[in-house]
Amino acid sequence: QLVRFENIRLETLAAGVPVPLAGHLAVTPILVPHRQEYSEVVGFRIAGPRSKVLFIPDINGWEEWDGWGVKVEDEIAAVDVAYLDGCFFDHGEVPGRDMSGFPHPLIAESMRRFAPLPATERTKVRFLHLNHTNPVLPPTSDERRRVELAGFRVAEEGERVDL
Repeated sequence: QLVRFENIRLETLAAGVPVPLAGHLAVTPILVPHRQEYSEVVGFRIAGPRSKVLFIPDINGWEEWDGWGVKVEDEIAAVDVAYLDGCFFDHGEVPGRDMSGFPHPLIAESMRRFAPLPATERTKVRFLHLNHTNPVLPPTSDERRRVELAGFRVAEEGERVDL
């Protein structure tokens, strides 16, 4: 209906091919491993004249992406801000469910993986796509403090990056 009423226009994207936008901006789709039942799943690298942002809100896991020949650490190094999947904080967050099969990297696991990064790289990371059970949601939670003390951030509603 949105297409038929011309509210939107569909455009074909190709992984790794930048799409120029107004104002010297470009968006590059990046294939990510995540629920490929109906179509490919992508994140985006968004580049402007001042800065670049990585947007990976949904991914099965960093190790699976490693298997595709992509290192998230290299992607973080190539941008100024990296918005990354932080759906769940850690195991046990969803009572009565084995979370090992949840198709998202846990924030606690991501923090362990990214701990060796220099502080300047860790400060680029902002976790987003937070499930309602995620204990980092309250700004004063112990888990939020752990994230921030480790040098990472939780994305804030309305947060902006000057591209």
